[in-house]
Amino acid sequence: MKSVSLIDRTGKRLLAELEEKIGGLNHIEVMDDFALIRKDAYAAIVELPAGKVIVDNNEVFFIPGPVEGFYKVRKDGLSGYMNSHGQVVIEPVYIRVGEFRNNVALVETTEGKIRLIDTEGKAVLDDIMLDADKYEYAIELCRGDYIIVRDKTTLYYGIYQAGKGMILPAEYINMAFQSNGQFVAGNKQYEYSLFTPEGKEVESGYSNTKECGDGFYVVIDKSEKVKLMNQFGEEIYEFRSFRYPNNVYWDGKDTFFYLNSDKTILVVDSGGKELAWITSHYNSEYSAEFTFVNGSIRMVDSELIYDSDGNISERKYHCEYFRYTGEKIEFNTEN
Repeated sequence: MKSVSLIDRTGKRLLAELEEKIGGLNHIEVMDDFALIRKDAYAAIVELPAGKVIVDNNEVFFIPGPVEGFYKVRKDGLSGYMNSHGQVVIEPVYIRVGEFRNNVALVETTEGKIRLIDTEGKAVLDDIMLDADKYEYAIELCRGDYIIVRDKTTLYYGIYQAGKGMILPAEYINMAFQSNGQFVAGNKQYEYSLFTPEGKEVESGYSNTKECGDGFYVVIDKSEKVKLMNQFGEEIYEFRSFRYPNNVYWDGKDTFFYLNSDKTILVVDSGGKELAWITSHYNSEYSAEFTFVNGSIRMVDSELIYDSDGNISERKYHCEYFRYTGEKIEFNTEN
C-alpha cells in the first residue's frame, strides 16, 4: 500500500509525527488551515501546520469528502453534519441526509418526513411531499433542494425540486448532478444533454460527457471530436489529436491537463490558451497519479522490482513536480 506525505516548500514533512504514529497515510486533502487525512478505515481532521488532530472517526464517524465545507456524520444510527474544522454543527438526529448546495440540504426525519434545512439546521421547507407510490429516490444522494427520482414502472429518471415539483420529467435512462448545479441526462438513444438548474437544455447530442471543473465539461460531440466546453455550451478548446475525455484533469481552479499516451501533458487554461507541453518520466507500463497544488503538478508513478525468480519483491514510487509552464521543480526531501 502506498504512503503519501504533506511537505512544505522546503521539502519538510508537516505530518511526520502523525505518519509515524499510525504507520503512514493513504490520502491527504488540504482545506485552508486544516487537512483531511486517511489511513485505511481511519480518518481525521488535523490542524495545519501543527498537525494536531482535531477530531477523528473514532470520536465521530464522518464520511470523507466535504461538500461546501460540510461532512456527513453518523452517531447511534442517525446522521447530521460537521464543518471542515471538525465541529459538529447539526446534530445527528436524521435518518438520512443529502449534500449541501447553495446553503440548503434535504434530510429525512425519524418520522419519515422530507425536510429542507439551512446550514444552521433550521427548516426552510417542511414535510415535502413526493409520490412514493410512483417514484423512488435516495435522500443521501440529493444535492441542495434537488432530488433525482426514478419512475418505479418505467425505471427512467427525472429531477424534482423541493417546493417547485418536477423540473425534468422521468424519461431519461440516466442522470447525474454536476458541481455547478447543472445536470447531465441521457435519453433512450444514449445521447447526452446538459441542463441548467431550471431544467433548460443548454446543449445536446453528445455520445459521452465528463464534468471537468466548476462549469466546464469535456465532451465527445456528434462528429466524435473531444472538446472542452463551458456551462453555456460554448467551445473553449478542441483536443484535436486526442480521443479520450477521461484523460482530461482539472486543478480545481482554472487550468486543465490532458495526459497523452506518449508521456506528454498538455496544459490549457480556462480561456483555451495552451500554456505548456510537459514531458514526464513516468513508467508507461503503469498509470501515474496526478494532483495539482499551488500552481504545480505532482505526478506519482510506481516501479516493480523483481527477484531472481521473476517474482515481484518490491514496488518503488517515484515523484515529479512541474510548474504549469513546464518547468520542473526540485525539492530537498531529506527532512
